[in-house]
Amino acid sequence: MAAVVATSGWVAKHSNHLHEGPVTVYEGCTASATVTGGQVLAVTASGTVGPAAANSAAVVGIALADAASGATVRMFVPNGVWSTVTPTGVTAGAKLVTGTAGTVETIAANTFEKIIGTALTTATAGNPVIWVLGINGG
Repeated sequence: MAAVVATSGWVAKHSNHLHEGPVTVYEGCTASATVTGGQVLAVTASGTVGPAAANSAAVVGIALADAASGATVRMFVPNGVWSTVTPTGVTAGAKLVTGTAGTVETIAANTFEKIIGTALTTATAGNPVIWVLGINGG
């Protein structure tokens, strides 16, 4: 089977057709440690994931294949991977809430019911952050 290539956050292009829907198989992160297919993955730094520790609050997906430390990780992300501008800056692994004008920002104190996702990357104010929708409290 040919590889699926994400052309945007909503349309994935296969060699012979387009698939509408969120990107749920993501290959945009590097392994921070050895990963085994089937392991639950958590954000460990900007653009990196590794096997989730017990009670991790930064879970983002499930490994679809083995990956050596430093290699690209192929993971299943049930609710999709998105890129949205942040007006305030975000750190990888942070829980996200909606910001002004359809943006995302880091959760404030005592707003846990408003969590919408988890950041996969770190981004400075005014730049896009790559994030996962609705996993682990979001």
